Amino acid sequence: MKVPGTEKVVYTYYGKPELSSSDIKEFFECSGRTATEYKKRVQEYMAANGIPSWNPSTVNTSIAFKVWGLNIEEYEERLKKLRQLKLI
Repeated sequence: MKVPGTEKVVYTYYGKPELSSSDIKEFFECSGRTATEYKKRVQEYMAANGIPSWNPSTVNTSIAFKVWGLNIEEYEERLKKLRQLKLI
């Protein structure tokens, strides 16, 4: 799994409450097939835990990050530090 840059992670988390396959494809810069596999893992987790989705073709962003092991608090701290160091 190729993890995107810090700014992209934070922007996606807060800017998109639900993710489609095309969002996931763009986020990870992966093939459509890989994006579908990532989405399927999240859908399975949501179904197993009774978490509804607003649209059957999307997944909840915060749940997706949890399933994918992306800790948003860590990325927020990294972004804050990068800005303090004036690296972005």
